[in-house]
Amino acid sequence: MNHITTQAEAEALKPGDAITMACSMCKHVTLHHVTKDNSHVKLMTVGQKHKCVCGGTVTVVGTGKGKGKNQQVNHVCSACGDDAMFVCATKPGSGGEHDH
Repeated sequence: MNHITTQAEAEALKPGDAITMACSMCKHVTLHHVTKDNSHVKLMTVGQKHKCVCGGTVTVVGTGKGKGKNQQVNHVCSACGDDAMFVCATKPGSGGEHDH
């Protein structure tokens, strides 16, 4: 898994890859398998909101670094705080394979 910070990186993932959102505060990890519908991209789209297992609402916010789909994003949880969450993904096109 590699840390990703932009919508463009999420869009580069292929069906069969995996993307995870992890919270360093509540210690939960949510895994999404990438499918053809590209719903996983919402995890990295500025303005989107998601639910955290802790009950908080996670908002995707732009950092101002980069532009458009290449802008770096942060995930702010209403319960866990700013910068508590991060996103990782398999290498695009790897189909979820990983090194040991």
